[in-house]
Amino acid sequence: MKSRTNVKVFIVDDSPMCRFLYKRHLMNIGFSNIYLFESSKQCLANIQLMPDIILLDFDAPPGNGLDVLKEVKVLYPHIHLLMISAQQDIHVVIEAIRFGVSGYIMKDENQLEMMSYATDKILNDNKFLFVS
Repeated sequence: MKSRTNVKVFIVDDSPMCRFLYKRHLMNIGFSNIYLFESSKQCLANIQLMPDIILLDFDAPPGNGLDVLKEVKVLYPHIHLLMISAQQDIHVVIEAIRFGVSGYIMKDENQLEMMSYATDKILNDNKFLFVS
């Protein structure tokens, strides 16, 4: 299992409140190497920093999370990408799975608990997980 303090995490969400909430939660569970981005464009411009995990809002302008997922997985298949979204369209979830998402977390009252669960799974080298 990797040490949380050595894991580099990108948080990509256009909502300042969500970025703050996710960062605070990740810090509370032991992560310290966290980068915040308000757009997918900013995330991709900094991808050379080689994050271990990207927490990506589906609605990460410009485009959407699937566009970022496809680009990241083609160039850097070892990066774990957790999609976080209020999007409930099953076709979006299926497409995310098809392109190699490591997990899909619904934005709801359980999202922080699910974020903890998903990052634990990734750190323990478990395969794909679906979180809702």
